[in-house]
Amino acid sequence: MKAWEIAGFTADADVWCPGCAVATYGQAIYGDVPVPDGEGNAVWPVFASDEWYGRPEAVCGTCHGSLV
Repeated sequence: MKAWEIAGFTADADVWCPGCAVATYGQAIYGDVPVPDGEGNAVWPVFASDEWYGRPEAVCGTCHGSLV
């Protein structure tokens, strides 16, 4: 995975894999306009270059699939 690729998203105080995030918040999360989560905060991408990426605990909070 390249450093600028999206490995997941943060929303509703959790980390989501791209599939679960799109299923919950829609394809618009890849756009330029912030999409609010259930708490009113923006859904943010997590990039492969982020510090936690590659650790065993990097799993989706919904499907529990690895984000690595």
